[in-house]
Amino acid sequence: MPPECSAGSSSTLPSSSLPVPNEVTGSGQRASRGWKWWISRRILWLLFVLFRGRRHGRLIFERIRGIPLVVFPEVFHPGLFLSTPLLLGAIEDLELETGSLVLDLGTGTGICAISIALKGARVTATDISTIAVRCARTNVLINNLEDRVRVLEGDLFQPVEKQRFDLVIFNPPYYEGKPGEWAGYAWRGENVLHRFAEGLGPHLTPKGRALLSVSTEVDLLAVKKELQENGFETREIRKRWIPGETIYVYECRPSRSVDTSEAKPDLKLAKNDHGRKSNAYRERQSGKHFSPLQHLETKIAANQNACESSEI
Repeated sequence: MPPECSAGSSSTLPSSSLPVPNEVTGSGQRASRGWKWWISRRILWLLFVLFRGRRHGRLIFERIRGIPLVVFPEVFHPGLFLSTPLLLGAIEDLELETGSLVLDLGTGTGICAISIALKGARVTATDISTIAVRCARTNVLINNLEDRVRVLEGDLFQPVEKQRFDLVIFNPPYYEGKPGEWAGYAWRGENVLHRFAEGLGPHLTPKGRALLSVSTEVDLLAVKKELQENGFETREIRKRWIPGETIYVYECRPSRSVDTSEAKPDLKLAKNDHGRKSNAYRERQSGKHFSPLQHLETKIAANQNACESSEI
């Protein structure tokens, strides 16, 4: 096992200079996370090193779900960790109209953007990492999708200001903190989920939705609350358990709740003092509905006319 490191720092794979957060490897986390979590995490990491470690942090050609990809050394490998395959499964099951506008945030290798483009969508992919942008553009060319996928460099929604999409896809970094190198942006970020929740609404079409990958490594209740406060409801559509962690894919849609507080006073006008249907009720039934304020204005005008006629 790698030597113990301080919490929040990183470990490296044997023969690799690419760091992996200690929250993933379990290194230095025993005191803060407990024995059960620490043992399961260390076993999982040992298996990763033995069976997948040689493919991590290197320039390598892969074929993932039939899609050919080049993975640059400092770009998150979508085939070695389970969050991306779970998200790809959700994408494959999507019913999407041809020509739908899709935004893939934090695209990495571009695997999600390519997968959804193969379903007929027109995709914009963004990433804060210069190296990831180069990697994604390379993979778009390999898959002959340069007419359907454009890759832009920038943080979250920044490259697509004032643009709206039918679908937004996001596999965010799960850990808080400022990355020290390009590879670290796949793992860490500063208030990423908060900024995503705030920026999602202005970038969705009226019937738009989002697919968000999260896990028990983030505060799930806080994430749901952030989305709810910004007008979204979440639905779990994918789930995968691994030792020490559960990964989810949430579908986020604009909330369907409607404020009916203004309708309640109007319902009181449905019947008069004798219980018979009033004019307001009949107007509602015939489609000629007036608000309570309009009724009040009508009564005031009628009283004024009555006063004027009496003076004459």
